[in-house]
Amino acid sequence: MIKILKFITAFILCVLISALVGAYWAYSQLNVPELDINKLPQTTLIYDSNNNLVAELHGAQNRIIVEQINNKNIKNAVISIEDERFWQNKYGFDFKRIASAFLTDLKERKIVEGGSGIQQQLVKNLYLSQERTIKRKIIEALYTLKLNQYSKEQILNAYLNTVYFGEGAYGVEAAANVYFGKHVQQLTLSESAALAGIINNPTVYDPYKNMNKCIERRNIVLQKMFEQGYISGQQYQEAVNEKLNLSRLDLVDYPHKYYIDFVIDELIKEFGENKVFAGGLRVYTAMNPAIQQVAENQFLQSYNFPNSNIQAACVIEDSNNKILAIVGGRDFPKQNRCLNRAYQVKRQPGSAIKPLTVYAAALESGKNEYSVVNDSPVTFGNYTPHNYEGDYWGWITYKEALTYSRNVPAVKIANEIGIKNCIQQGEKFGLTFTNTDYYLPAVSLGGLTYGETPLVMCNAYTTILKNGVYMKPTAIIEVTDSQGNIIYKHDNKPTQAISERTASQLKDMLLNVVESGTGTNAKIPGMNVYGKTGTTSDSKDAWFCGFTDKYSCAVWMGYDDGRSMGNIVGGTYPAKLWKNIMSRI
Repeated sequence: MIKILKFITAFILCVLISALVGAYWAYSQLNVPELDINKLPQTTLIYDSNNNLVAELHGAQNRIIVEQINNKNIKNAVISIEDERFWQNKYGFDFKRIASAFLTDLKERKIVEGGSGIQQQLVKNLYLSQERTIKRKIIEALYTLKLNQYSKEQILNAYLNTVYFGEGAYGVEAAANVYFGKHVQQLTLSESAALAGIINNPTVYDPYKNMNKCIERRNIVLQKMFEQGYISGQQYQEAVNEKLNLSRLDLVDYPHKYYIDFVIDELIKEFGENKVFAGGLRVYTAMNPAIQQVAENQFLQSYNFPNSNIQAACVIEDSNNKILAIVGGRDFPKQNRCLNRAYQVKRQPGSAIKPLTVYAAALESGKNEYSVVNDSPVTFGNYTPHNYEGDYWGWITYKEALTYSRNVPAVKIANEIGIKNCIQQGEKFGLTFTNTDYYLPAVSLGGLTYGETPLVMCNAYTTILKNGVYMKPTAIIEVTDSQGNIIYKHDNKPTQAISERTASQLKDMLLNVVESGTGTNAKIPGMNVYGKTGTTSDSKDAWFCGFTDKYSCAVWMGYDDGRSMGNIVGGTYPAKLWKNIMSRI
């Protein structure tokens, strides 16, 4: 019997020694885990021109990293309920808590209770799966030991940035936004205790779903904080009596969808979808919230449209080619990433193209606004152009021809200057043409194969505003990573699309369009307004594109299915809508 006992003892010692040696070997082989929470999926934040947050983009994990959390209430609340001996545990383990959990698991004959403290939970959140097995527990323990190379403050800060609080919020900053509409540094004692209480079971203690349970749990946390000396009796009582006022700051369902959707698409082109929705980007845009709101409000007014089914879109830029506002339709859908007619749909520009192709090319060739053209019947092969009114005026100046949008003179000038020259001039304004656009009605009357977007048309007119200097339009000024490092900065190289002389004459001609021609409905008292109407055959598309001394704006109107709008032309509702937007701006 003694020999058997000695054998068993020796065997147990061998097993223990082997286990210890194996554990030490495994520990020595483990790479030191990198405590870089910035590599985790993070929420991208989009700001307007006033640096106010307007949208948040994220996938399954809504996480906003805070490099240094200075709110002592949230720290003390989490420690008091999740790991009360956090500061004293030298190796990252609460052995008393582990022993209690072990006895419970032994009694139930399965793993039902965790004894993990903050450091162990951090390991699980950062490096391991959520499965409950002995193997995972051993790996967790080894990683926990490895984390001791970092300070307690670093570990606590990382934990608060990674732990799940429910409602899709990972980390305390996202949780503060989701539940209380504020930043973590602004949380009160009561709010901090409530968030700390949620960690144990986010589903049960979610205040949106069960406020009473949340408050009960909050009070338990406050009691723990009082018992552990973090707060006084008076602070405890005041916090217990404080009402929890819920308010969401998370802007996943963001406002100004038409503008933000454009920004998102531009970001995806530059960085890819994963980086946009999980990269923690900080995106600073040119969106002017006041101007955007003015435009949106006017699209909601029925008096700006002939009926409820006709659609419209507009884009507004400043003289620096910054896109201040985008409205892509009248429907304002609730879902994000919806159809945006301002930049996703091309429509034929009609006579709004004339200043950009015909007259710009003619003036660049040496003609001037007082050059003359014979408004008389003409046929080019099988094509016979007609004026909208069906009459002819004889010899008139270029200025008169554009002012009253005479079609026959525009076609004659384009034929004289050359279709190729007109197209090349239009390309300098940012317009695009296909091989099927090399014919007179396309370049002179805007009957393009695919047409153009309000975004492109607005920017083309901005070029005239800028005395002929063309630059690509931009909605994104700067992008940084979550730590503030600049990873994109708008740098637009200007080109001279037309000379200053040509731009000056085009301005005078476009001013006359509004003062006495087809664009009088866009006139704003006391302000210089330069613009051009555009209407396609059968009134399928109607435009007004123009600018003041500061801003340019393009308005399109039409049915989505391309049917006729009857007697609607660019000088009616589109010009009126343009005026009602721009006069308020």
